[in-house]
Amino acid sequence: FMLASSDLSVPETGDTASDIYDIGPISPPVTVEGSIWGAGNISGLYDADLDFVSFSVPQSRTYSLSLTWTPSSADYDLHLIDGNGTTLAYATGYTQPEIVTYALSANTTYYFAVAAWDGPAGNWSVQIQ
Repeated sequence: FMLASSDLSVPETGDTASDIYDIGPISPPVTVEGSIWGAGNISGLYDADLDFVSFSVPQSRTYSLSLTWTPSSADYDLHLIDGNGTTLAYATGYTQPEIVTYALSANTTYYFAVAAWDGPAGNWSVQIQ
């Protein structure tokens, strides 16, 4: 089963590495949406909501993950992580969209994390293509 959806909403879970929301095999382009309950950072570390989502892709090639969010006054970041927990790429600027581009391997589990750095609660959207 390959997830091919123009809009997939994930529940407010995935806040820790032991509570990852798995969307499984996807067939890009896929847009995944979720919500952030709060944002903040202390000494350069996230100390509020982190949403982890796991997925795999059907073929080995370069993919782009693009994060947008509302309200625009918030600052959310995007991290791409491999199955061993190693960060492969990240986008931590202050403007939208936050974009990560990386060569992914087929049938391999990857994770993306939306991390709330600053601002109010809100909603996020990650397009994988």
